[in-house]
Order: sequence, then C-alpha cells, then structure tokens
Amino acid sequence: DYRVSFLAGISMAQLSEFGFIIIGSAVGKGIASKEIEAAAIIAVLLSMVLSSYLMKFDRKLFHLVKPLIFKVGKAFAKKDRPEFMDITSNVLFFGSYQLHKELYQKLIKMGKKAMFIVNDPEIVDQLYREKIPCIYNSVNNPEFFEHIHFEHVELVVSGLTDVEDNKAIIRELRRKNPIGVAIVTAKSLKDSLELYDLKADYVLYPAFINERQVSVLLEDYTADINKVIAKKVFDISELKKREQEEMQFEVKSGFSDINSFLRKVLSP
Repeated sequence: DYRVSFLAGISMAQLSEFGFIIIGSAVGKGIASKEIEAAAIIAVLLSMVLSSYLMKFDRKLFHLVKPLIFKVGKAFAKKDRPEFMDITSNVLFFGSYQLHKELYQKLIKMGKKAMFIVNDPEIVDQLYREKIPCIYNSVNNPEFFEHIHFEHVELVVSGLTDVEDNKAIIRELRRKNPIGVAIVTAKSLKDSLELYDLKADYVLYPAFINERQVSVLLEDYTADINKVIAKKVFDISELKKREQEEMQFEVKSGFSDINSFLRKVLSP
C-alpha cells in the first residue's frame, strides 16, 4: 500500500536530538568541523519543526504527490512480480467483512457474485477460512483500478472512511459504469456532502444514522415499550453471535504465518 508506506516514512522523517550528541562528540574529537556541526544542528532543528506539520497534513500531502509516487512506483516495479487478478464480480465490498456481512449473505442468496477487497491480512485470512471471495489489495496501489471491470459492477459498498479513497472509487465507477450504484462511508458531515456532490448514491454517516436510530427508538418507547424491549433482545443476541464468531476466528488463526498468507494471496 503506497499510502501506508508514505505515511510511515513521514512519521520517521524527523532527525533525533541524539544527533546533537553525535555531532558534538565528532567535533570534540576533531572528526568534524564547526561548519558541519552548525549545518547538522540546523538540519535537526528544521526536521523537528517541519515533521510536526508533515504529520498533521500527511494525508493531504500524500494525495498531492500521489500521481508522482504512482509514476515512480511503476517505473521501478519488478517485471517478474505476480500479475493482478482481474475482478469481474457484480458486487464489490471495500473494507471490513463484519460491516457488510448481512448484506453479503442476502446478495449471495439473490445469486449475485460478490467480492471483498481488503487491505488487512487478518481479515483476508478470516475470509479465506470462511471460503468467501476476497482480494488482498488497496485503492492506493497504482494499477489496482486497471484490473476491475466496473462495466460489470452493479453495486459498490465501501466501508472505508478515507474520503479520498471513496472519491477514487466513485470516479472510477462513474467513468466506466454510470448506472452502477455506489454506497460509501464518511466520518464527517463535510465528507458526506463532498461524496454526494461526486454522485454517490448513498453515504453512510454513522453519527447521523445513530441519531435517527435513537429518534426512532424514542418514538417506539413513547408508543409501545415492548417494541424497544424486542429490539434490545434481538440486538443483544446478534452481538453475542458476532462475539462468538470473532473468538472462534482468533482461536483458529493465532499468529499469522506470513509465508502461508502470501501463498494464499498470490495463488491463482
């Protein structure tokens, strides 16, 4: 994932104050001159000041330089690396399986061909164990969208909360299949409106949905308390069921073997 690599590099870009000790020792022993000491001190101080702003605006900076990073990545890509798997599913899910589990099961019963695109090795391992179609990849890889046949995609559901990732998904879907349905997730009101402006069919804004859910519960409470109790019992049952599933997965998976994981991901 190019974004993860970039953000990790940004967070490690700061020069340490330990550099003062090293350069001081070097000058004291005559290994380095006073001019080098002054330049080193300025470099350390500048990195300390700039790194705070780099980490604050790291995601915006990434999206600013992303086209350049993609070009460089393609130029230095290994020629013998495994080819991407072409994706021809009717329904694409981006993000966690748990968020879309019920919807996935309903679509499968309707005869739809669905695929999960996940950037988390543990979730991929879980999906492989449950024999659910999935791809280990990221929206931020330069060649990713080239291998998705959006012209066959009827529905895209994204649980990703990064607004730029969701914008990229919507743009590609609208470019190749204007009638495809895009349901995406937002973590702020501003992001929700931006995604609607980009022609998202529906935006899941958790805070807004929760507010409406509470409003409905209050109406039911004033009208019929039994409805609220019935929903509470149902929700507790579902939560316990999911907790059991997660516990079973943790017991089965244990420590992930990276070699076996890569063999699963790269196998045709």
